[in-house]
Amino acid sequence: MTDQGYDPEAKRGIDAEAEEDDDYIVIPDFLFESAPENNVSLQELGAIAGSLDDRLEPLARAFLHNLESVYELLSLPLGLIFQTSSGAWLVSNVFMSVGRDHPKSEFPVMRMKKSEFKELVVRTAEKSRDNVDGVASFVRMNLTEFSGRPEFVSASQELLNQGLVLTWASLEVLVGDAVCETLNARPGLVARILDDPSAKRFVPSSKFSLEQLGDFGFDLSSSLGTLLTGTLNMGSIRKIKVILTALFKSPELKAILQSKKLYLLGERRHLLVHRRGVVDAKYVKIVGDGRAEGERLQVDKQELEGALEEVAACGLRLLRVAHEEISCSRGSADAFQ
Repeated sequence: MTDQGYDPEAKRGIDAEAEEDDDYIVIPDFLFESAPENNVSLQELGAIAGSLDDRLEPLARAFLHNLESVYELLSLPLGLIFQTSSGAWLVSNVFMSVGRDHPKSEFPVMRMKKSEFKELVVRTAEKSRDNVDGVASFVRMNLTEFSGRPEFVSASQELLNQGLVLTWASLEVLVGDAVCETLNARPGLVARILDDPSAKRFVPSSKFSLEQLGDFGFDLSSSLGTLLTGTLNMGSIRKIKVILTALFKSPELKAILQSKKLYLLGERRHLLVHRRGVVDAKYVKIVGDGRAEGERLQVDKQELEGALEEVAACGLRLLRVAHEEISCSRGSADAFQ
């Protein structure tokens, strides 16, 4: 998609029946229209967050907040259009027509008493909710107007790209914090990572200095996770998958970490952060999503919504398995090996 404006007719892609529906409004591809309430995993996580281990509940709350903030940020452009539409219609049509019929109005409105004005506003709001066709026509008008502004289209598209970066960041932060708190609670579980040849490569065990150990009073019984995660590099889905699979031994978590959506999220985020979104030969070879070398990556709303749903599902499963591990009674498995 170029920055030369947006042609609503060229992007409709709806059947004849939908074309005849006066209430049908086509939302352009550069506008994000989903909401956190539609994300099943987020809703489930919100319901169980309070029952998680005390170490994990703050992580769950922060994760929820981060993803909900991404949704709110992404829906801002569309929200502005709807606010503009509703406000224009309210002031120019319903408010004036209701006011003229008001028995004590004496226009202009400034002559009305405060109580009468409040009554007018309430009546107007009630009537505006009933006039779906009127609001819809103004929404269409504003969508068309804003879609013709290259700067608005470009800004909305960039917001989708940055939303993908923030979605990845939400996952990466949760992963690091969950590993940290799990190993702080049960340091003996580090043996699972050390026993896995692939995961062991990511543990910088030979780089800890006496000074670093001294920061913890040379006692890592409740601080091993803090020490390790401070130096762990989990900037790719491959590294995250290797470490979490070794540590938690959960087939369900492993299956989510192997999902194509998470893989694509990691690769697209890497392209946006490290190559300004310009597709290179490596991306074409390993991703093969139809984008050509030299093309600038533009994330569409379906890709982003899928990434948000997958990250929420992964975070939910991760917090559950971490809760199970931390809740296990302490025994020989917790001792340093």
